Amino acid sequence: KRFIDAYEAKYHEPPPGLAALGYDGIVVIADAMKRAKEMSPQAIRDALESMQGVDAVTGKLSFDKNRNPVKPAVVVKVTDKGETFEAEIAP
Repeated sequence: KRFIDAYEAKYHEPPPGLAALGYDGIVVIADAMKRAKEMSPQAIRDALESMQGVDAVTGKLSFDKNRNPVKPAVVVKVTDKGETFEAEIAP
């Protein structure tokens, strides 16, 4: 909600879906850099691998041993009347 409000205040329109994902990308990198033992690519990579339960705009975010994101998927139904939330699928 805070992200949407801040985005709308600045740009005077609702954020597109990719704006939230882009913001989350920055949150993920910033978190990994804070937790890394040093600012080397390897240390940041290791911090990404150990990331668990980071609060992101699109929900709680964790990574598996291959550094792939583990988070729920959202199903949105699109009709000629607009978009509606249908379900959230747990990872």
